[in-house]
Amino acid sequence: MRIKNLLGVCALAGALSLGAGNAVATTIYWTDFAADSSGSVYSLDSATLASTPVIAGVTRGYRMAADNVAGQVYWTTVNGSGIYGANADGSAMNLIVAARAPSTQGIDVDYASGKIYYTQGSMLRVADLDGSNDTLLYNAAGTQLQDVKIDAANGRLYLTEWDGTPASHGAIISTALDGSDVQTVLPDIDNGPVSLDLDTTNGMIYWVGYGLDERIGGLHRVAMDGTGSTTILPDIDAESLALDLTEGYAYMVTPSQTLTSGEISRVALDGTGFETISLPAGAIPVGLTIVPEPAAVVLMILGASLMLRRR
Repeated sequence: MRIKNLLGVCALAGALSLGAGNAVATTIYWTDFAADSSGSVYSLDSATLASTPVIAGVTRGYRMAADNVAGQVYWTTVNGSGIYGANADGSAMNLIVAARAPSTQGIDVDYASGKIYYTQGSMLRVADLDGSNDTLLYNAAGTQLQDVKIDAANGRLYLTEWDGTPASHGAIISTALDGSDVQTVLPDIDNGPVSLDLDTTNGMIYWVGYGLDERIGGLHRVAMDGTGSTTILPDIDAESLALDLTEGYAYMVTPSQTLTSGEISRVALDGTGFETISLPAGAIPVGLTIVPEPAAVVLMILGASLMLRRR
């Protein structure tokens, strides 16, 4: 019933937007790090590249995810402050997952099933959107699970696995939605991997590494079956990655190792047109997420609905 109602609402919104002839730019949300409650979540318009503060009072904001249907954003926090959520307009900020150690890191939202998947140290966990039914799915003992993304149509999660030390190698792994059937997609990755995002239509995984301020982590791509690994952009370090598949860009956040400065950049998915985006003075970006145009959201929901009907 939830999917059916959402289909109607979002299809109407998409039709109105397209019928009016409006070109609606993709919106990027990003966290501005602060050790106290002076941090913010900003929105970034992909057309103008202007940033606007939308959520105030954010402490130690880290990686982000968006529920594109309900119009909500979520973020993890550095140093164990929990997981927060808010409406995309900045209202109704609330604590979803209580503060804990080690810190929460990667996060993604499956709006069709109403679940948040997140990583915490070596653990992969899942909870309902209100934080209830928090459950351990998988423990990668001896390393850290840096980030997680959902391939809902195929019932898989993709994760980056790296302990954060320069001399060690990481990997991209995949599990079923319940944490079982752990598979290594790509082993022995230098300088990461740290953050990742998915192009499920074309069966590709994009990921970034972090070379501890030496700009050697790079932006890379590999097929979901682990073949055809290639470097798109070699000379960049990044903590967070988000793909704008509508407009064909990868957005990356590069904070300094000491979290005293940072930048957001973007590049076309073929590696051309790299640019650094101007940010408000003193901002320290750490995480980001993409909210697609209305028509793209409709297509995603249709895909999720068809997938659920087949199960």
